Amino acid sequence: MVWAGDARMSLGDGVTFTHSDGEVLVMCSRTEEVFGIDGPAAEAFVLLASGLTFAQTCARLLAEWDADAQTLSEDVRATLEGLRSQRIVRMRVGRTSDEETPSAVTPK
Repeated sequence: MVWAGDARMSLGDGVTFTHSDGEVLVMCSRTEEVFGIDGPAAEAFVLLASGLTFAQTCARLLAEWDADAQTLSEDVRATLEGLRSQRIVRMRVGRTSDEETPSAVTPK
């Protein structure tokens, strides 16, 4: 699966975050790790955590940051994939998530 369109983010098990002054700190109690995110990726994380889709998040960021659409979406996608590979976040499309029922989601 690829982060695109109507994909939404949910936090992994034992993951919490806080944000302040353009930076996000993500804490994972499962691994006892802390991740720092800043810039557009931090804003994307907060928007996605609030329930916006990938497309809605990228549209908001494009209105605020001086970047072209392709570069911005690729950067956000790369950040999310890095976090997903460490089970910090999950991707949800519709009512499924990539960790719950992978066979129910068709790749884009």
